[in-house]
Amino acid sequence: MAQASQPVAVPADAATRGIATALQACEAWLMRPATWADSIDQFPEKAGLSGKIVARPSIPDAVAPPGGWFTAPHYWYAAAGPGGLFITVSDTRPLCHVVGGSSEDLQPATEAVLTQPDFKTNWSAGEEKSDGDMRMTRYVSRIDPHLWMMVSRAAKPGERKDRPQIAITAQMDVER
Repeated sequence: MAQASQPVAVPADAATRGIATALQACEAWLMRPATWADSIDQFPEKAGLSGKIVARPSIPDAVAPPGGWFTAPHYWYAAAGPGGLFITVSDTRPLCHVVGGSSEDLQPATEAVLTQPDFKTNWSAGEEKSDGDMRMTRYVSRIDPHLWMMVSRAAKPGERKDRPQIAITAQMDVER
């Protein structure tokens, strides 16, 4: 089993902390199943996320992953300033999905996390493309190349404050 990466050191603002927390939750869920295999309720504590994520019984439809993606879903919320990020994982499929937004502009905070030296040490940027006011980048874990994630975020500061500003889909390719 691959070693999990260390949490990314980030500036102290709430939006940046929330985004880094959501990424850390996905990494821990996918790379360290021992953090949840015995008890889903113990995941935050075992993953070093106590007080950073809160379990939820459900999430709003607007931030739910596409239908059929997740069986046996579990939901958490990570605060990110006046907004937050909804984290969905499955204990039957190696997927993690994060969607977030805020009245505060999350684009600068997202870029701050993605450009941190610790993040760049743990993740290799690959294909990047733009679609309107969104920019998408595929990252592959340097710790375990079977883990990849697609990070979609506002292309420029000040965009998309009226709808989700960030979406992350991470997956462990167990068939490779």
